[in-house]
Amino acid sequence: MGGALLKGWLGRGVKSITVVEPRPSVELKQLARAKKIALFAAPSDVKRKPSVCVVAIKPQVLKGEAQALAGFAQSGALMISIAAGTSVTALSAAWGKKARIIRAMPNTPGAIGHGITGIYAARSATAADRIPSSEAISRYVAEPARIAHQVHECALQFQTAMQGVSAGHESCHLAKIGIHCLR
Repeated sequence: MGGALLKGWLGRGVKSITVVEPRPSVELKQLARAKKIALFAAPSDVKRKPSVCVVAIKPQVLKGEAQALAGFAQSGALMISIAAGTSVTALSAAWGKKARIIRAMPNTPGAIGHGITGIYAARSATAADRIPSSEAISRYVAEPARIAHQVHECALQFQTAMQGVSAGHESCHLAKIGIHCLR
């Protein structure tokens, strides 16, 4: 999903994209040589701290790497995680209780502009961070998908399971499950 998001950002002309990838693909190296992205091997190599950090890491990798991103979170960056099944509790443990965290779950049709994105904001996120149409969410996660729903965190697991289902069908179920997840 990270690659699809990157293509979308570049296609929409988003500037100042920094990618941290210890084992970059040939395509990432080409983008860096063309100065379309800044490419670093580790978060500690990034000297200019981001205002938004989209965490597009496989959940099993994120478990061991989340702590390395703590500097971004502690410098005030809005942390948007698209790692399936990685809870806000786990992310807060790695990044600190004051970290501004949004979990977002775009679905596959979002890569072609026809999907939806489920969004859950941690308590530490600001009121502006929580709005599905906020600049950060619409620019980096929801815009490729066109529709964003603010849901309870447990609904994101459902959305992950529904990846292969049409966006309209999934959207209907998200609206229904959102009511049942509120405890």
